Amino acid sequence: MKSFPGISIIVPAYNNPVELDLCLHSLEESELRHQSEIIVIDDCSPGEGRAIEETAKKYKAGFYRQAENAGPGVARNRGADEARGDILVFIDSDCVAPAGWLSRLIQPIRDGSCFATTSCYSGPVTPGWITIFQDEDYRYRMPSTECDTSFVNSCNFAIDRNTFLTCGGFPEQRISEDFVLGLMLAERGTPARYLPDAGVRHNYYKTLHSYLRQRFSFAFNTVRSYLVRDKSGPKEATSGTRSFNPVRTALGMFFCSAALISFILAGAAAVLNLDYAAALMLGGLAGLLLEIAVHGRFLLFLTKRMGPRRSVSYIFLLCLIDLVYVYAVLKALAGAMSG
Repeated sequence: MKSFPGISIIVPAYNNPVELDLCLHSLEESELRHQSEIIVIDDCSPGEGRAIEETAKKYKAGFYRQAENAGPGVARNRGADEARGDILVFIDSDCVAPAGWLSRLIQPIRDGSCFATTSCYSGPVTPGWITIFQDEDYRYRMPSTECDTSFVNSCNFAIDRNTFLTCGGFPEQRISEDFVLGLMLAERGTPARYLPDAGVRHNYYKTLHSYLRQRFSFAFNTVRSYLVRDKSGPKEATSGTRSFNPVRTALGMFFCSAALISFILAGAAAVLNLDYAAALMLGGLAGLLLEIAVHGRFLLFLTKRMGPRRSVSYIFLLCLIDLVYVYAVLKALAGAMSG
């Protein structure tokens, strides 16, 4: 009989002892707690490193502190190095695991039907205008049925230990490291299995500024990863999500940019009393309507779930996100050309 746990739950943390406490408390209540070990990796938190350690010890979790802040991917790899289990489970410190989550996430791996599983979210920890949008956005984009996928969500992910080590673990980049790992697994012929009923509650970004910064980082690093990754391997599995439809994303970026430019030019033309100010304004309105049409299915999804008022309130946010994507893509392309 094995003298070590079969499941290693790895929790990277950085400067958030309160969120970590909620996460570890939910893991402590797991139906498989007796079969698992919990490993907390402090990614060199400034000031509150002691609080992270005390929180980990409160729940009898293993604790390791990184010598330098290198990002969550490196912290997860450190956790895998310290782990003793045959199955590695990754959950972020800002997530809360509901009852039955761990069993649902690891069962396909134990059955031998796949080597890795992933899922998304089951709701926000703290409901609010911006957090509800993020949750509904994920809910809309993720598959509604089980499927093999090149998508990996690092905050809700389980994988056979040998498979993880063979593929080299998470890349050391700070953002989109799970995106790259998902592609590597798919290209190796061991894609993750998406499980729609294994979501965790998530502490989403609570301010517009922090959320838009995250969207920029995600888009920038996703484009950069596509540009630099090795494309000589086998054809990747599809993600099974609505996240990365290149045509829809490109149209949204184009129409939103066109609308903004038209409105700016219309304003300048009006100030200068130019005859075509009205035409430019109409062009801007047309661009805005086309931008709304691009997101029409998502807005209809929101309307059915939350009513038309909440759906309309998110149109401005969708436009902002597309503009952030434009900036991120241009910056990534400029960096690739200069490098």
